[in-house]
Amino acid sequence: MEKKYKLTKKRFANWLFSDSDDVEYWGRRFVSELRDNGEYSITLQEIFDERDEIPIYILDNYSEVPIDVVGEVCITEVELID
Repeated sequence: MEKKYKLTKKRFANWLFSDSDDVEYWGRRFVSELRDNGEYSITLQEIFDERDEIPIYILDNYSEVPIDVVGEVCITEVELID
């Protein structure tokens, strides 16, 4: 099994919701789903799975990322943990 980089849910949420564009996107999505369906449910894992890449600097073990990798890693290389 290939070793994956680790990212805690708390660190992911803090990073994601520190960006005003992401907060606006998820707020609009939340309101739209509530208005259309009367309910809305999503997990951080589901939000994570919708992303393509994650910035290296938010990984818990970012120091283990090879030096030739710049900026971001594919989410398939990252495990979201508690």
